[in-house]
Amino acid sequence: LNGALKGLVSTETSSLSCDVVQLIGNFLIPHIGPLDDDVPEEEEVRDAATYCLLSLLSLPPPSSQSEEEKEVLLRFKLSQNGVQRRCALDEDTEDDEDLGGLSSLSRLRRSTCFTLLHTTLVTLQPLLLSSEMTETTKAQMQSFASLTTFCLHNETDPRCLLQLLQLFSTLQNTLAPYLPHFPHEELFDAMAPYYPIQFTPPPNDVHGITQDILQNVYMDCLTWPNERMRELSVEMVLDRLRPLEKKSYYDEDEEE
Repeated sequence: LNGALKGLVSTETSSLSCDVVQLIGNFLIPHIGPLDDDVPEEEEVRDAATYCLLSLLSLPPPSSQSEEEKEVLLRFKLSQNGVQRRCALDEDTEDDEDLGGLSSLSRLRRSTCFTLLHTTLVTLQPLLLSSEMTETTKAQMQSFASLTTFCLHNETDPRCLLQLLQLFSTLQNTLAPYLPHFPHEELFDAMAPYYPIQFTPPPNDVHGITQDILQNVYMDCLTWPNERMRELSVEMVLDRLRPLEKKSYYDEDEEE
């Protein structure tokens, strides 16, 4: 299935109808989550289903204007559900809504989740520019944006950190113009613990990630043109610049 979907992606012009995308997505989502105990090689099955979903959501949306909003709603929902199911730790957890299980995944699996979210945003950008979305679709977009901000919490790998900052930048540019209640504060709260960026590449580093690269992408997100985001950023910078209050080491009542 993944090979067939990748073949369609490589043509760059092929697309599937919204109903077919939904049919394949509904088949994949349960396999991304925790499976029965008697399923051999469970993690390999979950990985394969996640890669298939990534290929599915990499396909360009159909050109039918009558299905544009339906396509947007479906793809955001599939992407969000896919990440939630991949982070779920056991069968009793249908969806990991706050992504608490994300930190238990390997770096590669976390990176695949981030790629899934980013790919969804990139492929849907043309539809968001050309269509007027209903409140139902905007609510799904809002939920997608909030979930994306959770991904940064407790992330320590510089490769994933760079990937997430790039994802945040795309998230702001793609969804913020259409959402009056875009989660600027949630995004800021996720980013604030990393200020200021402090990173020294290890010896013989082959990834090419430097402090300047991380710093530039980080500041692009913090200085995104939104009044609330700017207020929070300025307050954080000023707070870091204020000297620590001096503690009094004696009781004023005992002062002679």
